[in-house]
Amino acid sequence: MLGILLHPYKNELLASWFVRLAAQNGIDSPTRFLKAYVCPQKAEKAIQNTLSCTNQYLLYFCEQCGFSLYDLLVNHTEYPAIAPFLTAYQQSKIMLSVSGVPMGSSINRFIKTANVCPECQQEQPYIRVAHNLPGVRACWKHGCSLDGMPVTPEDVAYARYAHDFWQAHIDCDIKQLMRFANRRGANLSRYIGFENGILELMKVVSVEELKDGVGSNETAKPVAGYTILQGAGNITEFRHVCGTHFCMNANGFNLGFQCPHCQAKMTEAERFENYVEHVGGYELLSPYEGMARNVRLRHTCGKVLEIRAFDFLGGSRCRCNYYHTPQEIQNTIRQFGNFKLVKYQKERVTILHEDCGQTFTIGYKKFLLRPWCKKCKPRFLRSEETLRAEIKEIAPDFEYIGGFAGSGSSFTIRHKCGYEFQREIYEFRKNPTCPRCSKFTSGEKRQMFIRYMKQKTAPVTIREMQEYSGGSYDAAKRILQKMAELQIAERTGRGQYRLKERG
Repeated sequence: MLGILLHPYKNELLASWFVRLAAQNGIDSPTRFLKAYVCPQKAEKAIQNTLSCTNQYLLYFCEQCGFSLYDLLVNHTEYPAIAPFLTAYQQSKIMLSVSGVPMGSSINRFIKTANVCPECQQEQPYIRVAHNLPGVRACWKHGCSLDGMPVTPEDVAYARYAHDFWQAHIDCDIKQLMRFANRRGANLSRYIGFENGILELMKVVSVEELKDGVGSNETAKPVAGYTILQGAGNITEFRHVCGTHFCMNANGFNLGFQCPHCQAKMTEAERFENYVEHVGGYELLSPYEGMARNVRLRHTCGKVLEIRAFDFLGGSRCRCNYYHTPQEIQNTIRQFGNFKLVKYQKERVTILHEDCGQTFTIGYKKFLLRPWCKKCKPRFLRSEETLRAEIKEIAPDFEYIGGFAGSGSSFTIRHKCGYEFQREIYEFRKNPTCPRCSKFTSGEKRQMFIRYMKQKTAPVTIREMQEYSGGSYDAAKRILQKMAELQIAERTGRGQYRLKERG
């Protein structure tokens, strides 16, 4: 039982609250604090105290301190910002993980390093959620850097939009967000993620318009023994007759992910069978043997499917579920913009984009994943003209010179300073900067990496260092590889590095 209880500050990141709780109870490490109060049977190395909303120790503090799990998730984690960019099943997986009954593969952490604003720290020293949303490098309030790197007006604008998006609690999943945003001219895909999604949304819609226009989410259906306490859609708090309070998104609740206390008594196979029953229309013909193993299911159409259990949980269904009449397809594609069905044959559609007057042919399911015109807004470059136009749109200070040979090839571009260099389009989209004009030299960046890695006990990943530095993945990889060549660091695994110990 906790000796001294502290309430979290306004918008305080959960990990920051854990640190303060540990200190107030006379323990100098949040990991040792968790070992002392939450999981004494575990070795310290086995305790994964993440910064993200996927933290599995959150439920303990709710039970011990009497706090609402809903309030902690909504006000002290990044979940309200991240959820609109997730599928309904991904939302369910986070809620299941937090409730201590995970089902399926784990969700990646969305926050990997803790950033603070020096001016906010002077006002009150704690870590804020908004400073640690993916891609945020500047304080939304003061406009100052969070990572020691120079910030631009674009960085500050991104930070403010991300902060407002997090506070708006937009109740939807990625499918609903795509339907609304792509009608407004954004290019959202199912797997776009938070950072790239925010960059797209910023171009076309304010947070207020988005919240008002995205539409209503699925709601939890009434079930005997359950009471809805607060929330809706992508996070709802329930109370079961057994006395358990828990959170789940409405889609997950409707598909059988319900009281975690009662379901913890079920085997994973029984929980999967329960899910199949709630989906309806399918009969399980073979025993469940694990997420990665196939199960046999008979659909009401008579067809027998052999499918990985994980894929069925993720939404894969019998092919007959994807057959549609031309009118159904027309109604669906119209939700994404001024699109008109011209032809439908063998799951491929020919679509007229009425805004530009051009037609294109694509697989219907593929269009639903990336619902925009493939002629006037191509993501795969087919000519030098489309490349030249995209470079000017991304960064007017750059000019295409030559060398284009396809979407995956490098080409030469010139910055306004006169410096020419080669870049692939995917890297340029993520990091439209001139190597010569970059304020920090590679040596200075290397020192920045060393300072960061000295604070870490575990190896760092290339992706982690990319997010920390604000540069491209390839740039972070090159710096880490150079550090290994210079015997400053050593490679400990695929994409993982740590500083070498000095004798």
